[in-house]
Order: sequence, then C-alpha cells, then structure tokens
Amino acid sequence: MLQVRLANFHDCRKLWEWRNETNTRNSSFNIDLISYDDHKAWFSTRIKDPDTPIFIVEDSDGLRVGYVRFDIVGSDADTSVSIDENHRGKGYGSKAIQLGCRNVLQ
Repeated sequence: MLQVRLANFHDCRKLWEWRNETNTRNSSFNIDLISYDDHKAWFSTRIKDPDTPIFIVEDSDGLRVGYVRFDIVGSDADTSVSIDENHRGKGYGSKAIQLGCRNVLQ
C-alpha cells in the first residue's frame, strides 16, 4: 500500500538524488546533471509555492520510494513523477499520480 505526503525540507537531498539518477535524467526535458546548490535553491522556492505541490510517495513501512509534483497554472497542471530505481516496475508511478491527484483536487 502506498501513501503520499507533502514534501518538506528534509526531502530535498532525496529528491535531488532521484532527479539526477541516470534513467530519470534520460526521461526528462532537461537531461543535464543539476548541482545540489541549484536544486536546493529551486526546492526552497517550490516547497513554499501552493501551485507546485510536491508529494513524497511512501510504502507501507514509511520508506520513500518516489515523488509526484504538480505545476499548476489555472485549471491545468504539468505532472512530474519519479520512482526510485529500486522500486520501478511495481506500478508505483501510476498509483503515485492517482494519490497526488486526489490530494490536489481536495
């Protein structure tokens, strides 16, 4: 069973690690490595923005297995999702999007 929670500052490094993972980068619009300082500055801004909710996906043991982020503009939203490479292939990505949408639409 998966659950989502809003990201907090303690999640910054983990999101950076997921973002810079090779397969994640290869599937991204921007395939470049991101420095931790640049990521931290971006994350510090986004974590406070109500139009950019970032949810951490956790398994039933509370282990962080990925994230889903929404960039909301009006009634539209771009979605970004990444599942830890050790937990891919389990259907977590689609479940993360579903859980994140439920939270955004509440």
